[in-house]
Amino acid sequence: MIPDSFEDIADSLLRLRSKVSDDGFVFTSGGIGPTHDDITYEAIAKALGLRIELHAETHERMKAGIELRPPTSERSHALTLSLALPASFARCTTKSGVLS
Repeated sequence: MIPDSFEDIADSLLRLRSKVSDDGFVFTSGGIGPTHDDITYEAIAKALGLRIELHAETHERMKAGIELRPPTSERSHALTLSLALPASFARCTTKSGVLS
Protein backbone atom coordinates (compact mmCIF):
# COMPACT_ATOMS: atom_id res chain seq x y z
CA MET A 1 0.00 0.00 0.00
CA ILE A 2 1.27 3.46 -0.91
CA PRO A 3 0.38 6.52 1.19
CA ASP A 4 -1.63 9.26 -0.50
CA SER A 5 1.22 11.73 -0.97
CA PHE A 6 2.83 13.09 -4.13
CA GLU A 7 6.31 11.97 -3.09
CA ASP A 8 5.29 8.42 -2.12
CA ILE A 9 3.25 7.88 -5.28
CA ALA A 10 5.96 9.29 -7.55
CA ASP A 11 8.77 7.35 -5.85
CA SER A 12 6.82 4.09 -5.97
CA LEU A 13 5.88 4.55 -9.62
CA LEU A 14 9.45 5.32 -10.69
CA ARG A 15 10.85 2.40 -8.65
CA LEU A 16 8.36 -0.04 -10.21
CA ARG A 17 8.85 1.43 -13.67
CA SER A 18 12.59 0.75 -13.43
CA LYS A 19 11.82 -2.96 -12.96
CA VAL A 20 9.90 -3.41 -16.24
CA SER A 21 11.15 -3.19 -19.80
CA ASP A 22 10.40 -0.18 -22.01
CA ASP A 23 7.35 -1.98 -23.39
CA GLY A 24 6.23 -3.22 -19.95
CA PHE A 25 3.35 -1.99 -17.82
CA VAL A 26 2.87 -0.63 -14.33
CA PHE A 27 -0.72 -1.04 -13.16
CA THR A 28 -2.36 0.98 -10.41
CA SER A 29 -5.44 0.03 -8.44
CA GLY A 30 -7.32 1.44 -5.50
CA GLY A 31 -6.89 5.03 -4.47
CA ILE A 32 -7.77 6.27 -7.93
CA GLY A 33 -10.93 8.36 -7.56
CA PRO A 34 -13.36 9.41 -8.23
CA THR A 35 -12.96 11.40 -5.06
CA HIS A 36 -12.71 15.17 -4.84
CA ASP A 37 -9.25 15.01 -3.24
CA ASP A 38 -7.55 12.27 -5.28
CA ILE A 39 -3.96 13.11 -6.28
CA THR A 40 -2.94 9.88 -8.00
CA TYR A 41 -3.15 10.96 -11.65
CA GLU A 42 -1.51 14.30 -10.89
CA ALA A 43 1.33 12.61 -8.97
CA ILE A 44 1.89 10.12 -11.81
CA ALA A 45 1.94 12.90 -14.39
CA LYS A 46 4.45 14.94 -12.37
CA ALA A 47 6.69 11.90 -11.83
CA LEU A 48 6.77 11.23 -15.57
CA GLY A 49 7.00 14.87 -16.65
CA LEU A 50 3.60 14.79 -18.36
CA ARG A 51 0.72 17.26 -18.38
CA ILE A 52 -2.84 16.39 -17.37
CA GLU A 53 -5.50 16.46 -20.10
CA LEU A 54 -9.15 15.52 -20.54
CA HIS A 55 -9.67 11.98 -21.82
CA ALA A 56 -12.40 12.52 -24.42
CA GLU A 57 -13.53 8.89 -24.85
CA THR A 58 -14.02 8.45 -21.11
CA HIS A 59 -15.87 11.79 -20.97
CA GLU A 60 -18.34 10.62 -23.62
CA ARG A 61 -18.90 7.30 -21.81
CA MET A 62 -19.48 9.11 -18.55
CA LYS A 63 -21.98 11.54 -20.09
CA ALA A 64 -23.99 8.55 -21.33
CA GLY A 65 -23.88 6.93 -17.89
CA ILE A 66 -24.87 10.11 -16.06
CA GLU A 67 -28.22 10.09 -17.83
CA LEU A 68 -28.98 6.88 -15.93
CA ARG A 69 -27.80 8.15 -12.52
CA PRO A 70 -27.43 11.94 -12.18
CA PRO A 71 -24.61 12.74 -9.73
CA THR A 72 -24.66 15.03 -6.72
CA SER A 73 -22.51 18.15 -7.04
CA GLU A 74 -19.66 16.55 -5.02
CA ARG A 75 -19.81 13.36 -7.07
CA SER A 76 -19.93 15.37 -10.28
CA HIS A 77 -16.74 17.19 -9.31
CA ALA A 78 -15.04 13.90 -8.43
CA LEU A 79 -16.10 12.33 -11.72
CA THR A 80 -14.73 15.30 -13.65
CA LEU A 81 -11.38 14.90 -11.87
CA SER A 82 -11.26 11.26 -12.93
CA LEU A 83 -11.39 12.34 -16.60
CA ALA A 84 -8.10 14.21 -16.39
CA LEU A 85 -5.27 11.81 -17.15
CA PRO A 86 -1.57 12.14 -17.74
CA ALA A 87 -1.03 12.92 -21.43
CA SER A 88 -0.24 9.88 -23.60
CA PHE A 89 -1.73 7.42 -21.09
CA ALA A 90 -3.83 4.65 -22.57
CA ARG A 91 -7.01 3.38 -21.00
CA CYS A 92 -8.17 -0.18 -21.49
CA THR A 93 -11.89 -0.21 -22.06
CA THR A 94 -13.95 -3.15 -20.81
CA LYS A 95 -17.64 -3.94 -21.19
CA SER A 96 -18.35 -2.78 -17.64
CA GLY A 97 -15.98 0.17 -17.43
CA VAL A 98 -12.53 1.53 -18.03
CA LEU A 99 -9.20 0.44 -16.63
CA SER A 100 -6.57 3.17 -16.31
